[in-house]
Amino acid sequence: MNNKLITKANEIIMDGTKDWRRGICTLALLDKDGFPTVSTLSLAKADGIKWLTFATGLDSNKAQRIKNSDKASVCFNSEHYNITLVGTISILTDPQTKKDTWYDGCEHHFSGVDDPNYCALKFTPHRYCIFIGEDEAEGSV
Repeated sequence: MNNKLITKANEIIMDGTKDWRRGICTLALLDKDGFPTVSTLSLAKADGIKWLTFATGLDSNKAQRIKNSDKASVCFNSEHYNITLVGTISILTDPQTKKDTWYDGCEHHFSGVDDPNYCALKFTPHRYCIFIGEDEAEGSV
């Protein structure tokens, strides 16, 4: 494990939680036929690479795919870094998690935290591959 790279990756991810427009990443899920699908979405909350949450609708393709398979991958990238996390994802609908996951921008898609279609996705990484500048690290979370 490269603690320096993990620290930098945590900082990049946490910076993305400050404004939904800065926390843009891709989420890869398996469709019902076992093929990978990729969506771009905004990060809601995170604890570095330990866990991430996203907002979506229960009727979304993402939620339907998660019901079929909890395997997922998330990638944050720019010209300076690539942080790829591989793990599992779950759909959460409890009121506190929905409230904690809500961010400015969600109101464009949902009537509020009590919207019955609104849910949170919690991603828990199991392993990572991180490139920042010239440095690279792979390992388990």
